[in-house]
Amino acid sequence: MKKNHNKPNNFEIIKGDLPLSPILAKGDFVMAEATDTRLMGVVGLHIERENQDGPFHQLFYLDFEEYGIDDYRSFQLSDSSPYTLQDVKREMADLFGGLGGSWVKVNEKESMFLIKEAYKLNDEEDDYITEDFDDYLPVLETPIYITPEEERIIWSKICVTTQGDYEVINYFIMRHTAMDEAGEKYLTRPERPFNLFTMTEPGTLYRNEINPMDKGNNIHPSINEYISTSLISDDKGFRLLMSEVSTKSSKVATFDIKQDMRISPWEASLIMARTEYVSVFKSYKKDLCLVMSSAAKSILPGADLNTHPGGNLLMIYKDDNSHVNQKIYRLDEDTRAAIYICYNDELIIAGSNLRDLYNFEKVMTDIASRCGSSLKEVGRYAFPETTLGHYINNDYGTFSSFLDYIQFLTDRD
Repeated sequence: MKKNHNKPNNFEIIKGDLPLSPILAKGDFVMAEATDTRLMGVVGLHIERENQDGPFHQLFYLDFEEYGIDDYRSFQLSDSSPYTLQDVKREMADLFGGLGGSWVKVNEKESMFLIKEAYKLNDEEDDYITEDFDDYLPVLETPIYITPEEERIIWSKICVTTQGDYEVINYFIMRHTAMDEAGEKYLTRPERPFNLFTMTEPGTLYRNEINPMDKGNNIHPSINEYISTSLISDDKGFRLLMSEVSTKSSKVATFDIKQDMRISPWEASLIMARTEYVSVFKSYKKDLCLVMSSAAKSILPGADLNTHPGGNLLMIYKDDNSHVNQKIYRLDEDTRAAIYICYNDELIIAGSNLRDLYNFEKVMTDIASRCGSSLKEVGRYAFPETTLGHYINNDYGTFSSFLDYIQFLTDRD
């Protein structure tokens, strides 16, 4: 049909309650929930729909720093489906367990906004996701209209309420290091233009120490002033920064970078060094690794399981991100313990907190018992820096062989 270009456009957009057609979306919208972890740079999103076959669940891992829609999984539940609701919950724990956030309800329009905002990063890098892409392609192709007030409400849902100046400053430097302009803007109320450090690629904040400045020099009693010392990484290596930063009404008011110098990986490792406690056990039952790994994952559903040439590594994370609200922030402070279940029937538990270490010793002893085995203590050790990673990444055999190698290097020096 030929268009009449001379005819005035008398149509107007009517905003309805269905932002997305249920047919295109693979079902009627039932509910959606997101994690309140946006200030960490990542948000988990769970959408449930209902179609003629039954409930349809969608899980999105949204990275707002580099990768956009970083992971996606879907589950169609029905009488003939191999999946159950328990499988969905297990996948949610596996995908989002390490985020350290709480779930908040969002509506369909808000969920679409989050998906579309994350996908902007995929689109910028021409990174088009192909696997199950058709599931959420209608979301990307459907325009939605978000008012400033609606966007403010979304941000208030997906961000934690900061509990103090330390948390605000740590999150701000974290967001700027990651080149996350939207997250950075959310945390600021500038009193004057910021003098920020330059980033050319998204980086990582490893450590930040905040010290209050002398209030005797502060002529604005409503503003709190601090000195911040930050260890960050970028595409070229490590940098040590010193900044003057101030806060007002739970926002960053001023930021002035004073020193920015490059340091070596060795210097960075000295700054990040801390005692690591390691407990080593031996199993009386052969070939326990796979069975025990599966049992541990079911009992510790939030644990992150990774396979290595010498065994399976379970990373146990804290339930929240309260470690950000500290005078000294460390990236690794969100980890409670690392559990390495070796193919040589050894079990190694490592961590910086002795109470957590003893707790997971009991947990793993109980799991071994359920698997028809028992654990014999081989030894407990304390190292001046993180050490388990070196053992995992190299073929040393038993942990005692690794200790012999360390002793050989020490004697040679």
